[in-house]
Amino acid sequence: MNYIELLTPLVIMLIGAAIAYFQRKGYISAELAKKLELDVQGSVAAVQHEYVAAIKAANEDGVVTPQEAENARKMALAKLIAVGKEKGIDYAKTYGVTALVGLIEKKVTELK
Repeated sequence: MNYIELLTPLVIMLIGAAIAYFQRKGYISAELAKKLELDVQGSVAAVQHEYVAAIKAANEDGVVTPQEAENARKMALAKLIAVGKEKGIDYAKTYGVTALVGLIEKKVTELK
């Protein structure tokens, strides 16, 4: 196991804890946190449906390669940021790209 595989769950947990802390302190409203959660779920589900399922079907072994998984994460991030902008929310500025990637990773792990 490499360091990235070892540290990824820890980083995801810390990002989730930081967002919860900011929400409790009033820096992030409960309404905004809920919108983010729903938008993360929708973005990940859309990429899963549109991209990952097609790749799994196309690959003989049905396995997504690390590069394909990275492409899917980038697609989910772009979709999440676009959805936020459509709603007048700049998720990247509000939370930071690292936190958004952590939330996407968390959602992908939940859906597996």
